[in-house]
Amino acid sequence: MRSRDTRTTWLVVGGVVALLLAFGTMAGVGALAHRTERVHRVFPGSVRSVDVRSSGGSVHVVGAAGSEAAVDAVINRGIQRPSNSQTLEGDRLVIRGGSCWPFFTTCGVDYTIRVPHDAGLTAHSTGGDITVSDVHGTMDLSSSGGRVGLQGVASDRVRVESSGGEVTARGLTGASVDAASSGGGVSLSFAAPPTRVDASSSGGGVLIELPETPDAYRVEASSSGGGTSIRIRTDPASSRLIRASSSGGDVTIRYHG
Repeated sequence: MRSRDTRTTWLVVGGVVALLLAFGTMAGVGALAHRTERVHRVFPGSVRSVDVRSSGGSVHVVGAAGSEAAVDAVINRGIQRPSNSQTLEGDRLVIRGGSCWPFFTTCGVDYTIRVPHDAGLTAHSTGGDITVSDVHGTMDLSSSGGRVGLQGVASDRVRVESSGGEVTARGLTGASVDAASSGGGVSLSFAAPPTRVDASSSGGGVLIELPETPDAYRVEASSSGGGTSIRIRTDPASSRLIRASSSGGDVTIRYHG
């Protein structure tokens, strides 16, 4: 009986080693076959919203003057070629980028997308960062493989979530912002007083910076992983609400500087 158990153990170990060697070989072959393709497309119609789904790369969106949109796709491929499609459905631009087998680490599509300033944006990435600058439409952004960063966003409604990195925003002038991260901290810096902010992190601290104006805020702040520091004007009856919580670090709400 003991001899049979030993043979079974060695068979299992041998199978695992063979599988690892096969994966290593395929990854090496994929790296040797790696190529980069670049695809540029312009959509001259009036684009009012953009929907991006990328499972193998990063997404970078930039607001620009005019009504057209342009997409630059950097396609990293090896033995396999990741899927890549851009279609204009009415005034909605739909972008889809796929990935390859898990052990082909060099396979994926990175997007740089230029859109009208006031376009609405929905973007999700499972393989990289999402960055957005100078876009003023409503936003719903999420990443499970990287960070999410915003710059100069002037949107009435923003929702940002990351389970793979930090969430940062600079120069916000939006009325309502929801930001959450389970993979890093949340840092929000406003250029104009917001109406409602809901920020939470289970992977780091929460920092909210506001312009110093006469406005007062109703603040609900808590931290189970650090301290709380509230250094702004507060009023429990204010219509401006800031809710901030962290289980991974400090919560700080203050004016710029």
